[in-house]
Amino acid sequence: MSLSNRNTDSNMKLHLGIHPDVQKHTEDQEIYEVIRVENNIPLFFTDHLLRFENSLKKLDLTWTSLKHTSIKPNVPRQFTSHLYYSANKYTNINDKVQGSDFTPSRLLIAIHQLINSKTIIDGNIKISCFVNTMAECQYYIYPITSSYPTPQMYTEGVLTDLFDAERDNPNIKIGSTEVRKNANSEIKKKQIFETLLVNHNGLITEGSRSNVFFIIDNTIYTAPSEQVLEGIIRKKVLEIIKSSAIHFKMECINISQLNKVESAFLTGTSPRILPINKIGDLNLDVDNPILRELMQKLNTAIQAYKKNASTHEY
Repeated sequence: MSLSNRNTDSNMKLHLGIHPDVQKHTEDQEIYEVIRVENNIPLFFTDHLLRFENSLKKLDLTWTSLKHTSIKPNVPRQFTSHLYYSANKYTNINDKVQGSDFTPSRLLIAIHQLINSKTIIDGNIKISCFVNTMAECQYYIYPITSSYPTPQMYTEGVLTDLFDAERDNPNIKIGSTEVRKNANSEIKKKQIFETLLVNHNGLITEGSRSNVFFIIDNTIYTAPSEQVLEGIIRKKVLEIIKSSAIHFKMECINISQLNKVESAFLTGTSPRILPINKIGDLNLDVDNPILRELMQKLNTAIQAYKKNASTHEY
């Protein structure tokens, strides 16, 4: 579906705390983000919204092209009494929002409204933007079922396997792709945690729902950004690597090199950094010092983010 060069005077609509009826959006393109909430704090919100904007741009859309005459909030009664402090004034999501005023900061207000009204202390929330061929947009912000790795998985690692597949637009976070559906089927059939995607050149690029890193001779390898969905935790791990004395190469690993891999790990919003125990029949070291150092430093970075949550703005 092409969304290029389409404009309309139609209204957008924001559905807060309401799950989308996917049957009503079968012909629409879904652009989405999943944000992890801890201690009522949406982690790395700015990074998620920047990636969301990047997805729009790659579809030839922008916030401006989606801003029309107004936002019509569709907010259940239990949300209407909640006010949130934003931009030096109290704001209610039910206030009239002109299209020209609809900004990422307005989404942040809605997210905090949802978190507080639903009492989401720890869990995941999803922002879905369904765009039709006329660039008419409907937003849904709602809690989703959260599934996190067990403590045993962080200690012992998880099972993975290779899967021949590649995304058409890896930098865009869109819903219901064939690759994801087929990978989910493979995961269920083999009873593994994740599949690692292998492209037509035999290069391992990413997981079906995660990014992947490899350690060979004390050097970390991961696929170039243009070949993968640039995960938020991947971004944080790269920042940690660049600030540490750790050797690093932005290169894909060919399947012919797998026998050289000593350790590997997945990154993602829910798993954060998760050691890989096996890739197919290949056993890996889950106690690699570099891997464990990164896990500790990421946890420290997340704690620091939460401690300074009040200073984070879009």
